[in-house]
Amino acid sequence: MTNITVPSLLKKYKNSNKCLEEMNQAYEQLTAVLHPDKVARWESDALRAEAYRGEALDIYLLKGDKALTFQEVWLQLMKNPKSPPGNVGSVAWLAEGISIEDSQDQLRSEIQQLPSPMSTRQEVRVFKLDAQY
Repeated sequence: MTNITVPSLLKKYKNSNKCLEEMNQAYEQLTAVLHPDKVARWESDALRAEAYRGEALDIYLLKGDKALTFQEVWLQLMKNPKSPPGNVGSVAWLAEGISIEDSQDQLRSEIQQLPSPMSTRQEVRVFKLDAQY
């Protein structure tokens, strides 16, 4: 068992050293471009967070809203489609209605093949197909 543990720990140790070097480089680059007052304030906040723990550690949390993914934006746009412009003749209107019903039947069969909780990508695909018809 120790034969397996030692190489694993050694690999983790080497990986952590590599990550530490990368973090130090990033820290040096960041402090080089920031105003010294901001760096001093951040360092004092970090020391305070280490000392007090708890909510003081919230300084490390990212502030800001998560941006929507491309699929989520697409899905929002597809859920609010524009209505078609102008009126058409009654024959064209009936033909389009029949075509829409056929497309809905095809879409319904494709939706039934998807897993129950659909991913965002799958929902986008469904709305793309729905928008085509």
